[in-house]
Amino acid sequence: LNVNVVRNTPSMAARYLTRTVNLAPRWENYSLEFSAGETGLSVGTLQVDFAPLDADVLLDDVVLEQADGDPKNVTAFRDPVLAALRRLQPGLLRFWGGQLGETLDNQIAPQFARQRAGFSAWSKQQDDIHYSLPEFLSLCEAVGARPYYVVPTTFSTAEMRGLVEFLGAPGSAGYGARRAESGHTEPWTKTFPRIYLEFGNEAWNGIFKGGTIEDAAAYGGRAAELFRAARAAEGFDPSRFSLILGGQAVNPERNRAILSASSAYDALAVAPYQMNDVDASGGNEELFAPLFAEPKTINAPGGYMGRNAALVHAAAGSPSLMVYEVNVNTTGGAISQAALDRFIPSMGTGLAVVENMLLMLRELGVREQMFWSLPQYSFRRSDGKLVKLYGAVVDMGVTDRKRPQYLAMELVNHALSGNMVETKRTGAEGIESFGFSSGGNRSLVLLNLNLVGSVEVNFRGPSTPRGRVEIARLHAPSIDSNNEDGENVAITRWTEASFRLHETVRLPPYSITVLSWKH
Repeated sequence: LNVNVVRNTPSMAARYLTRTVNLAPRWENYSLEFSAGETGLSVGTLQVDFAPLDADVLLDDVVLEQADGDPKNVTAFRDPVLAALRRLQPGLLRFWGGQLGETLDNQIAPQFARQRAGFSAWSKQQDDIHYSLPEFLSLCEAVGARPYYVVPTTFSTAEMRGLVEFLGAPGSAGYGARRAESGHTEPWTKTFPRIYLEFGNEAWNGIFKGGTIEDAAAYGGRAAELFRAARAAEGFDPSRFSLILGGQAVNPERNRAILSASSAYDALAVAPYQMNDVDASGGNEELFAPLFAEPKTINAPGGYMGRNAALVHAAAGSPSLMVYEVNVNTTGGAISQAALDRFIPSMGTGLAVVENMLLMLRELGVREQMFWSLPQYSFRRSDGKLVKLYGAVVDMGVTDRKRPQYLAMELVNHALSGNMVETKRTGAEGIESFGFSSGGNRSLVLLNLNLVGSVEVNFRGPSTPRGRVEIARLHAPSIDSNNEDGENVAITRWTEASFRLHETVRLPPYSITVLSWKH
């Protein structure tokens, strides 16, 4: 059998492996090592091909993986992916990998036992085999994040009980024994303080037809059946699980119907994306002023997020409102390609996404929020334009450059601790402040949403910054600066050894500044 590994670059094909393997007349495992010798600048597909020599060959599974990685990385994910997540310090990670047609047995199967599981009514072909639920849980454990799992809409009530057993039952019971056999003897509920289970991914969205339940009452009713099965399963602990209904952010009335038709749930999750349709292609005022204004509108009492919060708070059982995805989503409108390239991966957009998340926390009490997503370089719109969505990184493992959305979340995640506390502001326009307190630790996040002009702020009162204060800031040379081709947007950090009452801090325009101290 001839085996070849080739990198197809625009200028030439770099051949990394050419080898002839003599096969035994029985099933056998073969391992072939080679050195790629890449600098990280190669762009092009990687081709692996197998050519039998005058023979019939049965080939079962093939895996191509790095042999000299970090031995401490015991997850199924690359070292740079793990490093990017650890640096970000997310509170939750969401497993959404197109699993709407999956079975429980296939989701927990070992790598070489998993099968393809398609669901889409729009496609007859399914090529991908996604990572497994145990591999995802191991990643969450390595990162220190709580797991949020999208339960396939095809699950039966027996599978839902089995899922809870796999996550929470002793190693002697049902699917708990399956978990123990795979190497994790203790229940996952002892690893994580809470595990989140959402029924389906956007079951209202026809894009996922084949894995949807688009009628609100039917979806709510089926969710109730699965959630009741979960609560009756061995290993279910209401303090360790959150059972979640998936709603549509811009359609509170649909969400009302879902809640009315369901029961046994803990939360409703929605996705309040920003700037869906943009026609402007002009200057910064035309692009960024609406971007900064929109979060205040959607989170106001009359905005769709304000309305979602009101109906959830009025529901029986005191459920919570969650955000399963959030980002900008400029996939419509007449905006030019040049303006998209300037607007979407910019410092201003990173600031606005975090503004939206912090306002949802402060105004609506939305504590669990997830950004979509870690990877993805670009998205092709229906008009053929490429928009640099939805990834928070430019790449992982080559330049390791992060987009401003990532940097803004990194900065704020390091400040989030304990509970949000009230802050009061006077005077300055365009400034938002968010305070956090955890034991003796204090932090203050300051957003300057002005497009031009620095603002000087000072502090007074018994809980204001004083003594040794750590300061971190995200800023850029211009509001449309990005990191696509170079490191133009970065976090700077410094320490004020003796910060005093009434001391002034200058906030540059379109910036995030975080102060941390002990009280």
